[in-house]
Amino acid sequence: MLTLIKLFFSIAILGKGPQDVPYSRFLFVALLVVLFIADLITNKMLVSAGEQLDMQKLILFLLLANIIVYGLTYLLVYLHGFANRAIQTMTALLGVELIIMLAQLPIFILLPLMGQNKGILILLYYITIGWELVANVHIYRNALGISAVRAALITMVLFSLQILLVVKFFPESA
Repeated sequence: MLTLIKLFFSIAILGKGPQDVPYSRFLFVALLVVLFIADLITNKMLVSAGEQLDMQKLILFLLLANIIVYGLTYLLVYLHGFANRAIQTMTALLGVELIIMLAQLPIFILLPLMGQNKGILILLYYITIGWELVANVHIYRNALGISAVRAALITMVLFSLQILLVVKFFPESA
């Protein structure tokens, strides 16, 4: 387990690529489930006192977001002629997301405790989002054998689709 975390951290800091991830459907599904549960817990933590979290809406949102991101990723990898790299690419994306989520954990814990002085924590949160986007560009560039510009466009389109989903599902927080 520690070896996998080190590998995913190395990918997150742009040291290794998706080609270094073991090809394992089990690992992919396990990470998908772990991150799904972690997303549910994180969203529960961030709900202010007195607010109600619509779990059905959140679960549907998370399912749809994962289907879109990983479905389109699979399609892109397949269309580029690297279908054999799809599981590794999607596992690398999930692994980096796990590393970023672990880095965000102190932010999520401190946010409810900070009252009105949340500025620095929100800035740190945005920095971690930027870090994840850069790592995703790195993953797509390596997985698809394309330029960083094309990989950045793919990353931004997928990120924009996720933002669109957030706006559609949770207009009050957008």
